[in-house]
Amino acid sequence: MSHRLHRLAPLFLLCASFLTATPSLAAWSHDPTAPNRITSIIKNNNTIDAAVADGSGGAFVFWEDDNGGEKNVLGQHILFNGTLDPAWPGLGLVICNAPNNQTAIRAVSDGSGGCFLCWLDARGAQPQNYATRVLPNGTIAPGFAANGVLLDVLRPNAQHAAQVCDDGAGGMIAVWEYDFSAPDHDIVGARIQGNGAIVWDNNLIFSGLLDANPSVAREALTLDVVFSQGSTNFIVGRWSISLGVQVGGLPAATTVGSLTSLPRIAPDGWGGSFVTWMDFSGGTYQINADRYFGGVLTPMGPVSTPSPLPLFLGELIYAGNHQALLAWGSGGGDVRTGLTRFGISSPVQVGSLTSGPLLLQAGDGAGGSVTLFQRQLGFGSETVLAANRGPQVGLWVNAFIDGLSAMTLTRNAVPGAIVSDGDGGALIFGYDQLNTPVNSGFVMKLDRYGAYDGAPSGLSVRDIPGDQGGQARVSWNASYLDTPGGGGLTYALWRQAPAAAVAALGKRGPLAFLAEPLESLEPGTIRIQESATGSFAWELVKTQIADGFPSYSMVVPTVTDSSASGPANTVYMIEARSASLAANWPSFPDSGHTIDNLPPATPSPFAGAIVGGVDTRLHWGPNHEPDLAGYELYRGTSAGFVPGPSNLVGSPTDTTFLDHATSQFYKLAAIDSHGNRSGFALLTPGGTLDVGGSEAPSELALALVSANPAAQGVTLRYALPHAGPARLEVFDVNGRLVRALAAGTQPAGAYTVRWDGRDVGGADAPSGIYFIRLAAEGRELVQRVARSR
Repeated sequence: MSHRLHRLAPLFLLCASFLTATPSLAAWSHDPTAPNRITSIIKNNNTIDAAVADGSGGAFVFWEDDNGGEKNVLGQHILFNGTLDPAWPGLGLVICNAPNNQTAIRAVSDGSGGCFLCWLDARGAQPQNYATRVLPNGTIAPGFAANGVLLDVLRPNAQHAAQVCDDGAGGMIAVWEYDFSAPDHDIVGARIQGNGAIVWDNNLIFSGLLDANPSVAREALTLDVVFSQGSTNFIVGRWSISLGVQVGGLPAATTVGSLTSLPRIAPDGWGGSFVTWMDFSGGTYQINADRYFGGVLTPMGPVSTPSPLPLFLGELIYAGNHQALLAWGSGGGDVRTGLTRFGISSPVQVGSLTSGPLLLQAGDGAGGSVTLFQRQLGFGSETVLAANRGPQVGLWVNAFIDGLSAMTLTRNAVPGAIVSDGDGGALIFGYDQLNTPVNSGFVMKLDRYGAYDGAPSGLSVRDIPGDQGGQARVSWNASYLDTPGGGGLTYALWRQAPAAAVAALGKRGPLAFLAEPLESLEPGTIRIQESATGSFAWELVKTQIADGFPSYSMVVPTVTDSSASGPANTVYMIEARSASLAANWPSFPDSGHTIDNLPPATPSPFAGAIVGGVDTRLHWGPNHEPDLAGYELYRGTSAGFVPGPSNLVGSPTDTTFLDHATSQFYKLAAIDSHGNRSGFALLTPGGTLDVGGSEAPSELALALVSANPAAQGVTLRYALPHAGPARLEVFDVNGRLVRALAAGTQPAGAYTVRWDGRDVGGADAPSGIYFIRLAAEGRELVQRVARSR
C-alpha cells in the first residue's frame, strides 16, 4: 500500500471543530510477571470464564467467584487504559449469588455497548441455564430478574453448559445439550431479547439418540448448529432465528471413525458455515474441515496430517474475507500449536509454535488472529500468548517477546478469555495461584506489534501562564520501549485538523497511523483518518528523538485561543515510532485550550477638551497589541467611581470620542479579542482643556509646556485649525519611531497630551535626545526634548 501524505501550509485554515478526546491515563502493565489485576487476592477464589470487547479498547470480563464453597457469577469492566471502570464495584459486580454453584459462564455483545451472559446454575434440583444482560454502567438491564432468567421452564432434567451467539437484533441465542433420558440426549435452544423476554424455547434436535456437544454460528437471519450424534457422526443443521424452527431441509450428516472432541463451526461470510472436527480412525488422529452451504456438507480437506498421538481443537473464528482460522494442537513431547486458514480453497497451515492445550483465539481485524494457550515448562505451567498478525501468511510477530514469539506469564497461570483490542492486538485474561488455593484474575494487553502496549501514556495539554496565548505545553510519559539511548524510537506530535480543510484540497490519504518511514515525515504533513463517525485529519507539529527519559515535554502552537464565548480546544496525539521495525504506537489523544493571559497596556496619553461649553472631546494614544479589540470608556462624578455597565458611555475602536457632557471624571481601558482588560486611565475635570467655545485655533501649533530636560515625562499642547488627519509621534536621534501619541482624523481644536517616557512596547526609553513631530495639513512641526533618567 502506498501512503499518501499531504501538506497543508496555511495553519489558519485549521480552526474548525475538533473531535472530543478523552484524557489518557494509561495504566497497562509492561511486566508480564506483574499483570493488571482484575480481582483481589482477598476476595475469594476466582476462575475467569468469559470476556467481551466493549468496542472502545476495553472489555467486560466475568468469572466464577468461589464464595465459601459456592461459586457465584461476578464481572468487571476494564477500560481502554487498563484501569477498572469506577462506575462498577471495585471488587466486582455481583451478577448471580443464588445458592449452590454457578459455572461455565458464556458472554456475547448485546450490540449496544453491553453484553449478555449465560451460565449453568445448580440452584435447583437439576443444573439449568440462566441468562442476564449487563449494561455498560454496571447495572442489570430492566426486565431481567435478580440472579438471572431461566431459559427453559419446560424441561425438568439436567442441562449442559450452553454455547451462545447474538441474534442480530439486540438479543442472544443459547444452545445446549439436554439429558432427556439415558442415553437419549437432545439439542435445545432458546432466544432471549434485550428486555428479558424469551422469544422461543425449542427442541432443535430430538432424534432419540445421543445428540451432544453443540457449537453455533449465526448467518444473517439463520442459526447454524453442529453437534455430535453418538460417537461416529456429526450433524449440521439450520434453524430460523425468528421462530427457532428448522429451515432448508434435513440436517447434513457425516459419519467418521470415532469423534474424540466436539466439532466447531464459524460463519463463512457467504451465507454458509465452516465446520471442523477430529476423529480417530485406523489408529491415527486427524482434524478435517467441511463447508456447509445450501444444506450440503462439502469436504474441504484435512487440517492436519494423521497422528498417532491425540490432537486437540482450539477455537474456530471467522477472520473476514470468507475465511476462518482454526487454532489446534498436537500432543507428545514436542507439543505444538497450528494455525490453519481455510475458505473456498483447501486448508493451509499459516503458523506453528511450541505450545499446549486450552487454545483461545481472537481476530485481529486484519485477517489474522491472536492465540492464547497454556504451555507446560519446567516444574510449573506458564501461560504464553502468540500472535499471527495481518493477512500475511505465516507472520508470527516476535519483535518484543522474549525470543519465543510468546508472552510468558508465570505463577501457574491459566488462560481464561481473549478479546480483540480493536487495533490489531488483544486483551488476554487469565488467573493464577498467588496464594494457594486462591486464584487471582488478571489482564494483559498485547498490541499489534507484539509489545506490551508500546504507546506513550499520560498525554496532557496545558496552557502556558503569563503569555499572549497561541501555544500550549504538551507532555507525555515515555513508551516503555524507550530505553537509555532511546531504543531507536522517535516521538511524533500530531495536532488534529478539521477534515474539511484537507478535503478542500481534493485529496485523500490512508488510514492514520500506518507506519511510514520517519524520514518521510516533516512538520506540516497531513494524515487522513477514517473512523465510524467520519473523517478527520492530523497535522504533524514536531518530532522528538527518544533518549531514555521517563517523560518529555514540548511547547507547541495551538490552532486558536479561547475567548469570552468559551474554550477552544485543540486535540493532540503523541506517537512513538521505530523506523527500523516499521512500527508505530499512537497514544490516546488529549485536548486542551490556551488563553491570552496578558492584558493590553493602559491607554496613554489620555486627554480631553471642552467643545462649545456642552461637549467633551476625548482623545488618547493608540494601543499597539496585535489582538486589540477596542476600548471601553466610562463616566463618573468622582475619581473613585467604579466602572460598570451602568456608567459605560462608549466602546470605541478608534482613539477619539465625543461625549455630550462636561466637568466629568472619565476612565478608559483597552480590551483585547480574548476579553482581557487593561488598567484604567483616569481623566479628571482639571485635566480637561477648555478650547474656548466652538472657535477653532487660527493656526497649526505645537508647544512644550513642561520642563526640558525631563526626568519623568513631558506635556505638550498642539492646535489644529481644521479637522483632518493628524499624527503626533516621538522619534529618536536615528529617526526610529519610539511612540505614537496621537493618530487618526481629529476635529479642529486645541489638545493637551503627555508622553510618559515609554516606548511602543511599554519600556522606559533611555536617556537622550528625542524629537516630537506633529504632522497635519501637509506641514510638520517639531519640538526637541532632552530626556534624563
